[in-house]
Parts: sequence; C-alpha cells; structure tokens
Amino acid sequence: MAYDAAHGQIVLFGGYGGGELGDTWVWDGATWTQKNPPTSPSARDGHTMAYDATHGQVVLFGGWDGSNELADTWVWDGNTWTQGFNGPSRRDGHAVAYDAARGQIVLFGGYDNGVYRGDTSVWSGTNWGLESPANAPNARAYLGMAY
Repeated sequence: MAYDAAHGQIVLFGGYGGGELGDTWVWDGATWTQKNPPTSPSARDGHTMAYDATHGQVVLFGGWDGSNELADTWVWDGNTWTQGFNGPSRRDGHAVAYDAARGQIVLFGGYDNGVYRGDTSVWSGTNWGLESPANAPNARAYLGMAY
C-alpha cells in the first residue's frame, strides 16, 4: 500500500488471503472504500507500491500471480490503473522507496525463479531506468526500504 498525497488517501492493492488478491481499496483516514476501476492489475502478492510526489502518482511494480513472477508497472490516478510502461525484469519480494531529494522512486532487489536480484532501477515518471552504481548491496529479496 502507499499514501497518495495527490488524493489524500492510502491505496491498497492485492495481497494474499488464501490466494492472490486483485482488489483496490482506499483509506481516507476514517473509512475503507473498495474501488472498482475500469482497468486494474491482475491479482498478485509480493509486489511493491510507492507514491511518486514529483509526478503525483502511485506506482505499482511486479509481484507474484500464484504461478509466476511479474514485470508489469501500473500507475494509479485516484480513479483507475494504467499499464504500459517498461520496467525491470520480473520479480517479487523487491523493495521500493521514493527518494525526495532526487524526485524518483528507487527499486532494489527481489526474487525471480530461484535467482535473487541485486539490481537498482529508478522510475522517471513514465519508465524505469537501470542504474549502475559503483557500490551496491548484495542481491537479496523480502527486504525493506524507506527514505
């Protein structure tokens, strides 16, 4: 889940509850409301979401659909989800955080079919770009990140 500052609400998508879930909920500080957007990501868990304050959007990436890791990116505009952005390779268990100093979402790590990932990507507002830092943590999954 992620806080959507543009719309003053927390957005929750999917997760796991006896199977992968594909529902969208928003919290306004007092009430949860289920949304039924015209387009939506497929059911999943192990994905990440972060609010991109530079572009005023909530960004969702990857996850696990019960059979495979995913590599899709979705953007929430307060009413619906939009897909169609290139991204890092498929994975679940990765982490993202919004870097306010640089105005970008940073993605690191994850897990794909037996391989732990150690790559770093940044969100430009329309696509992901692979970074090549001189130093980086070892590959890992199911980690946490915060700004």
